[in-house]
Amino acid sequence: MLPKKETLQTARLTLRSFCESDRENALTVLYNDEVKQTYMIPDFPTEDKAIALFHRLMDLSKDERHFVYAIDRGGKLIGWVNDCEMEGNTVELGYVIHPDYKGNGYMTEALTACIRELFRMGCEQILCGYFEENPASHRVMLKAGMRDLDKTDTIDYRGKPHLCRYCEIVK
Repeated sequence: MLPKKETLQTARLTLRSFCESDRENALTVLYNDEVKQTYMIPDFPTEDKAIALFHRLMDLSKDERHFVYAIDRGGKLIGWVNDCEMEGNTVELGYVIHPDYKGNGYMTEALTACIRELFRMGCEQILCGYFEENPASHRVMLKAGMRDLDKTDTIDYRGKPHLCRYCEIVK
């Protein structure tokens, strides 16, 4: 696959690498109780552990072998898109946006830009999964041009099983 672009620009967003100045906003997302219900992140026993995850995201966003972008709205990190799995010409993406920014189409805009970029890079298939109890994420996928797959997993997360459904888009 071709290398990813350093930044992706949409009408309202810039998708870019993480930088140290994003730390406070990223930690706000990582500690958000609503986010923790559907974006699989651990509880952090110390702030140092959350900061370590932020630094891992920052490193991955600068690594050509990974597809990770911070979502920037007006100079402020509001979420991110990250690869969950990359195998051959197939990529599974995950994404998260701070709840204060939900319902404005930002995630659809970011996901659509990422799909375009992955296809430009040579990716043939993009997958995304969502917990069944998160219909908003499903709508984001559909609005970004994805279609439902007949694929499900049961994932144990935070002590209870969640039915995970999948969508795909093929080049």
